Amino acid sequence: MPHEMNFGNPISVAPLRGTQIGQAFPLVREVAPSLMFEQWIRIASPLTREDKFDRRGILAATVASGHLYGLCLYRVEPLKSPKPLVAHYLAAFGIGQQAPVARSLVAAIDSLAFRLGCEIIQTSVASSQRSVRACLEAAGHRIRQVEFSKYIGDPEDDQMPARYTDLSWLEQWRRGDDISSAAKRG
Repeated sequence: MPHEMNFGNPISVAPLRGTQIGQAFPLVREVAPSLMFEQWIRIASPLTREDKFDRRGILAATVASGHLYGLCLYRVEPLKSPKPLVAHYLAAFGIGQQAPVARSLVAAIDSLAFRLGCEIIQTSVASSQRSVRACLEAAGHRIRQVEFSKYIGDPEDDQMPARYTDLSWLEQWRRGDDISSAAKRG
């Protein structure tokens, strides 16, 4: 069902089909740059198979030509309270216009959550997806927590922000030492 127009092309949001997995890879790489194609296939393949309860899947935003402009992975966690629809890797792209795609995805997520009887929507968005964040906020979604990430990898990697982080407190904590007194000494 079209929600928005992108340069005159109606945007439709529907479940990603198995035949679109390869086409979706460049989109997901924008929000998960370290993801390899083989990993994406392993992640996406089960999510594109029919789930009669609609508990998990991938939503894809396309235009009439079939080109993908956005996607998100979702799952329902029925045992949590309030029952959430969790949407990850929400990404929207467009030539000069990301907002119509983002609005379409957000509207589809809201509609899906309502249809599935979810009580809350939890969404994670890459920091590069500013238009998605703006559309979420405009649709009534609010920030409830902020997630921080730190790359832990090869100490010789120039991309690593903090090469020598002191984690001695963690070892002390594991042993049961009083880390408050160690902090006072340090």
